[in-house]
Amino acid sequence: MIIHEVNETNFEEERKKGGLVVQEKFDSWDRLGKLKISIDEFKAKAAYLMRDPTLWSYATLKDKQNIKLSSYFFQDIIMNDRWRFVQCTAANQIGKTWGAGIIKGAHHALHTNNASVMLISRSENQAKGILDEIKWMFKRAHIDYTIFEDEVTNRFEYHIKSPDGVGTSAIRVFPPTPAILSFPATLIIMDENGFWESKVCTMSPIAFYQQCVEPRTNATKNWKHPFLTMGQIVGITNPNGQNGLAWWLRNNKEFHNYTYNWLANPNNTLEEYKKKEKSLPPIRFASVYAATYLMASGGFITLEQYLRFKAYNRQLVVQPGCQLYLGGDVAGEDPKSRNTDSSVLYAVVQVKNKNFPQNPRIGVVHRKSFPPGTPREDFYNEIDMLKKLPNVHIVKFAYDKPGVGDSVQRDLIDRGILSESQIEPLTYSLPNKSEVYLNFQQLFHQDMIEGCHIEKLQEQILALKVEQPTGSIHIKVHHKTEGVKDDEPDALANACYVAKGHVGYLESSFVSNELVVKDAPDIVSKGIKANREFEEYILKNQARVPYT
Repeated sequence: MIIHEVNETNFEEERKKGGLVVQEKFDSWDRLGKLKISIDEFKAKAAYLMRDPTLWSYATLKDKQNIKLSSYFFQDIIMNDRWRFVQCTAANQIGKTWGAGIIKGAHHALHTNNASVMLISRSENQAKGILDEIKWMFKRAHIDYTIFEDEVTNRFEYHIKSPDGVGTSAIRVFPPTPAILSFPATLIIMDENGFWESKVCTMSPIAFYQQCVEPRTNATKNWKHPFLTMGQIVGITNPNGQNGLAWWLRNNKEFHNYTYNWLANPNNTLEEYKKKEKSLPPIRFASVYAATYLMASGGFITLEQYLRFKAYNRQLVVQPGCQLYLGGDVAGEDPKSRNTDSSVLYAVVQVKNKNFPQNPRIGVVHRKSFPPGTPREDFYNEIDMLKKLPNVHIVKFAYDKPGVGDSVQRDLIDRGILSESQIEPLTYSLPNKSEVYLNFQQLFHQDMIEGCHIEKLQEQILALKVEQPTGSIHIKVHHKTEGVKDDEPDALANACYVAKGHVGYLESSFVSNELVVKDAPDIVSKGIKANREFEEYILKNQARVPYT
């Protein structure tokens, strides 16, 4: 059930309306401090107001800039929902974990006798980071919270004395593993539950929730408390496509669901939001900014996008003096691959972008396809031919490593065609292929790639299908029609990946050989040597940096 949503169309109204609600809460606390009443009466009224985690944090805590902690309106809504099952879908870095996780978790532990707060995040390090934030928050507070600390405090567990002065409340953090089965929970916070993956836990995230998470609260849900919900489960995440635990909970009628896009945070602007919409692939923008569950499956690049690429009618000619980025898909040497698979080579260049010089466009300048059975030597000779064109420099050549291994790299080095720093073998694991193809999709989506009509490329590129495996944070790209190959888009995607991953603007900061003075002092020579070594490191590793 969708309870509340802030999106591009209603954010101004919701900000204003919600802002008035939280401001009235803050004013009520500020007024209390001005009343001429006895200390006992003040304590009683303050204790009543601090039942609200928004007011408790405002009254006693500071933010990271040591300013009184004023929660945003959407944080206030989530923290004060007393329904047993709550799921919040929100954009990145707007304060969802800070509000629904850190403040709510700490407030619950301090106001519940023998509380057991369980914080589950996507990784062990992320889980430890949340507990660290809670401890730092207490250290920055207006009041001394150290008197509430009990004997146990480490990176995974933090004990606090219960309000009755007898019991102990515990805040424990976990990655999504069966280790949580050792404890009951009066409150469970599921952080980034749209991205849960575990090498230890063999269950899917949905099965893990059903078998491990919810049962932790089956006894504590019957506990009585004057103002907090016992056995409550709260999930917070940004979307990860229409699959996995977060999507399942969003469609679970037992859950109160909330959606807050990037504009829910009053510090963010519509102008920034629109810029990101233009600069990111749709699936990433939907997850990071729009907070929408975009269906990842379906056609990868549309006919309209291909027609834009084709309309540039760019000549496949390598001009003298250009810097080339090559991408290849090389047929394997085993009999089956050699007789059925083609090898394909593409060359692209960076094209000046007048509007954003730091974000160059891509132009296709060369393509060569080698039919099945062609000796691999012909493929190498094609690269050598490009290398020997007048004043042409091959910056990087990327190829798919699966099926051919390191043999292509070794052959090119042994023949003196390319150096090791010019070659990028791409291991097409799911994460790596996701990065390569999301970069490729982004170029077509933003009309940032210029080409011409290539029949084989059109056939294969329009047959590509993207899917998101259940529970995975990565996409899977493959051809949706049996018998259709993907060597053309693979080769072009590889070329585009190294072209966009190339940190070209750094070159101007390096000292060229021609400027080195022979009799330079020793300290200068060492500096120049270090500079050159850094240049070599950048050129060797630049394509490893994901382009976003």
